[in-house]
Amino acid sequence: MKEGVILEARPAKRSFLLGYMLFPLIFPLVVVWFKRRGTRLIVFEDRVVLRRGVLSKHVQEILIRDIRTVRVSQSPLQRMLGIGKIEIATSGTAGVECAVSGLARPGTIEQRIMGLVRGRERH
Repeated sequence: MKEGVILEARPAKRSFLLGYMLFPLIFPLVVVWFKRRGTRLIVFEDRVVLRRGVLSKHVQEILIRDIRTVRVSQSPLQRMLGIGKIEIATSGTAGVECAVSGLARPGTIEQRIMGLVRGRERH
């Protein structure tokens, strides 16, 4: 005797409705987490290192002695939130060598880097 199928069930379309509704809210948070987790600006005594990437990696090193300008850009909303964009220009390029957005306390970062640059100029 052959067994017959008594019942076949699949998840209802409406069960995915919650996932479809939450996706637009969750996806941007995941993107922000990856961007934040994957970007680091590290200042050493002799160089500034920018590391980007979670799955792939991009590392950029700028020697303190090569830095000419550090700019801070902030919109009014960014000023209220205490975040901003740092741009580092060097003697080797006509434009910006390195730019990082969304950094907390960008003015403090700019002051620390320029303090190292000025200290190098004295020696």
